[in-house]
Amino acid sequence: MWTTRLIQPVHQMAGRVRRFASSSHLLKGVARDVSWIGGGTICSRLLGLVSTIYIARWLGVDGFGRYGMILATLGTLGVFAGAGLGITATKFIAETGVKNMHRTGQILGLIFLSSAATGIGITVIAFLLAPWISTQVLADPTLLYPLRVSTALIFFNTINGVQLGALAGFQAFKGVAVVSLCATIITAAFSIIGAYAGGLVGTCAGVTLAAAVNCVVTHAGLRAQIRWRKIRLSLSGILQNRHILLSVSLPSLLSGLLVDPVNWLCAAMVVHQSGNYHQMGAYYAANQWMTALLFLPGLVANVVFPRLSQAVAQLGRSDALNIMALNIGINAAATIPPALALSLASGAIMGLYGPELSSEWQILIFTLIAAALMAMASPLGTVIAASGRMWIGMTLNVAWAASFIVFTVLLLGYGALGLAIARAGAYALHVGWSSGYVVWLVRLLPQSRLNHAALPLASEDDHPQSSS
Repeated sequence: MWTTRLIQPVHQMAGRVRRFASSSHLLKGVARDVSWIGGGTICSRLLGLVSTIYIARWLGVDGFGRYGMILATLGTLGVFAGAGLGITATKFIAETGVKNMHRTGQILGLIFLSSAATGIGITVIAFLLAPWISTQVLADPTLLYPLRVSTALIFFNTINGVQLGALAGFQAFKGVAVVSLCATIITAAFSIIGAYAGGLVGTCAGVTLAAAVNCVVTHAGLRAQIRWRKIRLSLSGILQNRHILLSVSLPSLLSGLLVDPVNWLCAAMVVHQSGNYHQMGAYYAANQWMTALLFLPGLVANVVFPRLSQAVAQLGRSDALNIMALNIGINAAATIPPALALSLASGAIMGLYGPELSSEWQILIFTLIAAALMAMASPLGTVIAASGRMWIGMTLNVAWAASFIVFTVLLLGYGALGLAIARAGAYALHVGWSSGYVVWLVRLLPQSRLNHAALPLASEDDHPQSSS
């Protein structure tokens, strides 16, 4: 029966989680790597929550809503600058590693050159378009100056994202933990000082300056890893390795264009419709708790993706499925119970950002639902990406984006609450069709190795080869 066919994969996955948790050496590796960055990230998230509460109180609800829209706008443009290069660095460095240090150096050279070009280009474009964005898109000419002050954030975050992607590819998670904690401390300090000294403009200037300092700190950590592995960065293989930009970077970019920009577009539609930054302040306050709730799934995803890419390229189907099963189990345990607990205290939590926001508790509840659904979707997307089916992942994101936009339009009259409901509904659909595709993919793949059918758009030369 069809119900048996649906339930059977769930039982099989649960069995894999139990066997993997009880005996696998991979679990020990994942636990070790997560432990390195777990403590630092917990401190980072807590510090981030505290800093945003102080910033919200100093800027006021409307000012905090404007600050959130500026960051969302720059984040959207940053997707173009990032161009999927961070995930490209992680995937190919994990696959090549120390087996072919010469090619690893070539890949790093290509990715850094590409990120510098896109980062500078998009930053300049953002600076020039700031008057149009502030008046025509955000419908608030007063945002011109703080928006221009923040445009350099695009460049620094682009470079930093590639550097963190490279560190993850090397599986240097201790280094990731150190630089991430330093980045959070620096960002919190600079943004709080900026908010206290200069209001919205000061906050934007502080965050931008912090991003520059964080970029230098991350570079120091990556440089240490490169020296330790005796890898020499090279630009000699740009033409030979350009295919990695088409097979991974391009679909990753297009997928990113269907996530962050769509989130921004839907939020901008609500603002443009009502001009109510009060509700958007509540929406972005709730998003801080989504970020906190997703911290452990984010950690696990950072650890799992390079290991899963390595399993796909060098090991086999069983190891890859075990890693995915463990990822799903951890994410479910880490998000669903906390989401329920936070929902019960939603009114008090929103009141922390200002007494007038305590009545917006429904926004937080639907934001937490969306976070739990995102955590369930993450492992499914990871196995699709690690198996090389980036274009399929992009197609699934197209469907998610279309559903989010449609739901937002239908619920536009409900303001930020409608936006939160629309996002949760879109992620519910995304989990459904992603699960169906992954189950189908796993059943069709050969037993011996997951990536026999994984790269339909690339030749065998796309797979990194070990040096002799």
